[in-house]
Amino acid sequence: MKVLNILPSLIFLFGLAISNPVLSDDVIAESDEILQMRMYGGPHNDTCQEAWDKTGLIKQCTGGAYIQQYPAGTCVLDMACLKSGNTEKHSARYDFRLEDMPKINNCDGVLQTCPCPT
Repeated sequence: MKVLNILPSLIFLFGLAISNPVLSDDVIAESDEILQMRMYGGPHNDTCQEAWDKTGLIKQCTGGAYIQQYPAGTCVLDMACLKSGNTEKHSARYDFRLEDMPKINNCDGVLQTCPCPT
């Protein structure tokens, strides 16, 4: 009978042990930093901004305040681009390699680096 009285306490303690992982502050800080950059834009990047400006799509798309480079060599864009007929926009987040930025086309509101289908 005494074993049964101890069993709920053991289950409770065992549950606490496996449900409370211990992480270093460095891991938590790094994860938060990466999450913030992905969710809220991170720092603006002039190199990617210049590459975007050269595409000539600035009149078709809005949202250029959210241009970052993360990870290095990848431009992250939050854009809303006009669809065919110029009546509505398609909004999305895009990741393009920096060297592919000059190849970007607006294909019915969707940005892509290959030619638009005809």
